Amino acid sequence: MSKIRSMLLAAASAALLGGCANVMEATYSLGADAPANAAPGWASYREGMRYEREGNVDLARFAFCNAAELKYPGAAQRCEKYTLLKAARIMFKDKESRFAENVVCGAKDYGLTAAMLCSRALAGEDIAPGLRSYVALQQKQSTNKPRKAKSSAPRAQQPARPAATGTKDLIGDL
Repeated sequence: MSKIRSMLLAAASAALLGGCANVMEATYSLGADAPANAAPGWASYREGMRYEREGNVDLARFAFCNAAELKYPGAAQRCEKYTLLKAARIMFKDKESRFAENVVCGAKDYGLTAAMLCSRALAGEDIAPGLRSYVALQQKQSTNKPRKAKSSAPRAQQPARPAATGTKDLIGDL
């Protein structure tokens, strides 16, 4: 019970002391051992990377955009990427072009592509071709990433290093 109370107190304090991005940063940093010199947005970016590895693009987008709001290096690019992918899904799968335009404009401060598409949407232009080409580029880049080649040849055996005499193994037998 005291753990829940502490979490609520931390969230309430962050809300009183800062904006929404700071509240989310405080939430993401609960239980995390942040480096002493961690920049604002570090915990959000770290969570975004975790969500990205897990394939949870919606939560990755949320975390990266929070980190971008706090000006964490590299977060803006990922925020824009996942926002535009979400907008494309909304436009082409859900067939909600107005909502997709709003989603794109939410990331206009985080990348040139989102800014350009937002300005087109505000001018009344169709942004579907731009979103379609962005998704195609992302798919092309993800298929062109070099993968580690699996070698069928066995690895060369390295000779075992002799144990140092007179030393004590502090870790134990590994």
